[in-house]
Amino acid sequence: MMQDPANYLFPGIPVGLIAPALGAAPGQELASGKFGSPQSSSALAVNGFGSFSG
Repeated sequence: MMQDPANYLFPGIPVGLIAPALGAAPGQELASGKFGSPQSSSALAVNGFGSFSG
């Protein structure tokens, strides 16, 4: 498992909403550690559009 996903999110992104959604997704972005990678398209999407959730 990777470090806290909040370490990879822009300020104001609701980690309480984002982390469960990523954990339930079939890509295993959090469990595999891919979310913390500089090439992560999911991190790009979350940081780009995460402020619109909730």
